Amino acid sequence: MEEYCYLNGNIVPIQEAKIPITDIGLLRGYAIFDSIAAMNGNIIFFDEHYKRFVRSARIMHLKIPDSKHKIETNIYKLLLKNHYDSSRIKLVLTGGKLIGGLEYDVRSAHLIILVQKGSNPKEKDYRRGVKLITYEHQRELSAAKSNDYITAVNIQSLRRQAGAVEILYTFEGKVLEATTSNFFIVKGDRLITAKKDVLIGIVRGKVLRLAKKFMDVEERIVKVSELKTADEAFITSTFRKVLPVVRINNLVIGSGKVGQKTKLLMEQYACLEKNVCS
Repeated sequence: MEEYCYLNGNIVPIQEAKIPITDIGLLRGYAIFDSIAAMNGNIIFFDEHYKRFVRSARIMHLKIPDSKHKIETNIYKLLLKNHYDSSRIKLVLTGGKLIGGLEYDVRSAHLIILVQKGSNPKEKDYRRGVKLITYEHQRELSAAKSNDYITAVNIQSLRRQAGAVEILYTFEGKVLEATTSNFFIVKGDRLITAKKDVLIGIVRGKVLRLAKKFMDVEERIVKVSELKTADEAFITSTFRKVLPVVRINNLVIGSGKVGQKTKLLMEQYACLEKNVCS
């Protein structure tokens, strides 16, 4: 089946889409993106994702060439043309033509929308929980969803060798975020997650609001030493949703099984997403 994408105002077959090799997104990796899920033709939490896309553009001094309405309309057009039951949508905005060595012409930015077939973690991962490994790293401009995934890509062999699902970034004794997820621990009736030096995830925000109904929520510095005393842990992301964590490196979290509060948040988030998709 032929796949289509959106590029600078036009919907074209992916194999026909082209951007100049002089773009700073290619030559210097200077670009932003956002990833959005869709189910049964419905975009999930588009407004929140678009706001984050705008925030990333401001941080990176980029100008989005199309309106919110035009972007949303063309996503729906792509969903109809590609017609997957579950879709992964990716918005990409490049810096534009490279000027000299480190500057760029913001007027020549390229806006790309990709819609591809979605995939989810294995069902057993939600039942049994998953393993993470840690790596000492802090992303630059962490509040922006930039295309700079050099470290994340470079260390994937470590993840595979360890049999882990994700890599959890730690830095100077602090627990930050995973390569493509936000990270949480549960201690008693408290839900704890990093507040600074992380990307503020869309699912992260939804889960925090859900948790406040029955738990105390703390957004603060999370120390690496706190992992040893965590009763439960989980990660959140657009495509992983709420995914329980039962092991970090060789450390077993809590009982080594999916915790009750994690299960409750998994159920509540699933209901929230279902309402959007129905």
